[in-house]
Amino acid sequence: YVGMTRPKERLYIHNAFETKKNFGAYFHSVLSKMPDISENDGVIEVTLNSGPRPEKNTINGEDQTTFVPTSIHDRLWFPHISLQDNEALGDGDYLSPEMQYGIQFHTLISQIERKEEIDDELNKGIRSGEVSIENKDRLKEKLHAIFDQQDYCSLFENTISILSEQAFIVNKEKILRPDRVILKEEKTVILDYKTGVPSAKDEKQVTEYAAVLSEMGYPTIEAYLFYTFSNELRRVC
Repeated sequence: YVGMTRPKERLYIHNAFETKKNFGAYFHSVLSKMPDISENDGVIEVTLNSGPRPEKNTINGEDQTTFVPTSIHDRLWFPHISLQDNEALGDGDYLSPEMQYGIQFHTLISQIERKEEIDDELNKGIRSGEVSIENKDRLKEKLHAIFDQQDYCSLFENTISILSEQAFIVNKEKILRPDRVILKEEKTVILDYKTGVPSAKDEKQVTEYAAVLSEMGYPTIEAYLFYTFSNELRRVC
């Protein structure tokens, strides 16, 4: 039904059937009773309102030119098309340019461990659509400024493994997800990135991370906040 009622210009139907009890046989019997049909060896042809295909479509009385797809290989869909599952959906500024930049920065900083990885991760993010070309230079400058800080880079020395945005289940209602948990031989470093101004809420959050990981048996917990707007690394506990 849908296929036969949606075409706007032409519709071609080929109805093949083997038995006399299926829908194809019933459809054939209905068509055979229509006027202006031709039949040859059991094959019928029904032609209705055949004519030349118009060059333009008309929608609501206005001529519409035929859509011709163009190549967009030099750019990606993000952020011009964005799929959201964030609770901030109701916020009209959720995908503002600054928010886009913040999301892209957070994605990159959670993936990069050494300064030498910046260019590769930037290009990878652009190819995947997670990073927009418009923000490339700004993101690159910001990332280099961060990795030029020795106190920040020292957090990654003698690392065994890094857990990025790893979920820790506290109970059936609560899950904690630190930005980074850096695992070392005799020490565990928690690192959380913040884009706003420092607040007591931030410290309370990473302190909770530290308490949970300590209870889980991770050795010698150190917790840090990194404020990206000022490139400030702050130890909490």
